[in-house]
Amino acid sequence: GDIAEGSMVAYITKGKVVTDAFREMKFDATTLGNHDFAWGQGDLKNMVEGLDSPVLGANITKTDDGKVMDGVEPYLIKDVKGIKVAIIGLDTPEIEHFVEKTKLEGLRFNGAAETVRKYLPEVKKKGADIVIVLSHLGISKDAKLAKQVPGIDIIVGGHSHTPAKKGIRAGNTIIVQAGALGKYVGKLDLEVEKHTGKIAAHKATLIPVIADDLTPDPGIQRILAPYLAQADKYGSEIMGKAKEDLHYGHREMGKLNQIHADSICEKSGAPFGICNSRTL
Repeated sequence: GDIAEGSMVAYITKGKVVTDAFREMKFDATTLGNHDFAWGQGDLKNMVEGLDSPVLGANITKTDDGKVMDGVEPYLIKDVKGIKVAIIGLDTPEIEHFVEKTKLEGLRFNGAAETVRKYLPEVKKKGADIVIVLSHLGISKDAKLAKQVPGIDIIVGGHSHTPAKKGIRAGNTIIVQAGALGKYVGKLDLEVEKHTGKIAAHKATLIPVIADDLTPDPGIQRILAPYLAQADKYGSEIMGKAKEDLHYGHREMGKLNQIHADSICEKSGAPFGICNSRTL
């Protein structure tokens, strides 16, 4: 989840810069996060279609007919070396805390536990040996879900930006998360008993991404180049000069937050301005 929002080039292209690159990486599945609704459902539709891989969101349903959101599937079942693996996708049910309601019109974000309870028997009936939940709930809520709904083998999580170095266990469920912002690649090795399809052993690790040690992929560079050039036109314009370091404030006061609030006052004539503490 949270596929695209966060950089200037992502905002300018409404996520296309990311989805065009992701399409070349051939992901088996992705799920949606709160930030993926930032530009509204029209631009999200373009992102989903641009990914060219399954997008899962079992708990995102339409208010008119109760069916899963258009362009999204609740789950998939994939054969991996003779083992049937079911992957169920979940977005955060608390999405209205993060996204303007008008961008969510016609959609309902159902509870995680009730959704998994609905689909777990269905994927088991179709022969799933291993059940993975691809989650945008946050690691504490992943652990809660694992305790509420027995039968989930693995939760691959996001949202809380937690670098779970060796993963955690909640009951019989393995929970992994690789932080955020591309700082790590998460790796989960499984030893599975072929005759039962049960996980006999596992090892979770995080691999640090040291950008200076990597050679950029030429194909991806060609995809990104025109978008980055477009962003450079905006980013190269000097708007002002800082006499001190401007730190990013995340849920706390920062100088950039103050600049943002001051700009609101100057533009609107209001006596004071209120801005999000996550201002970049």
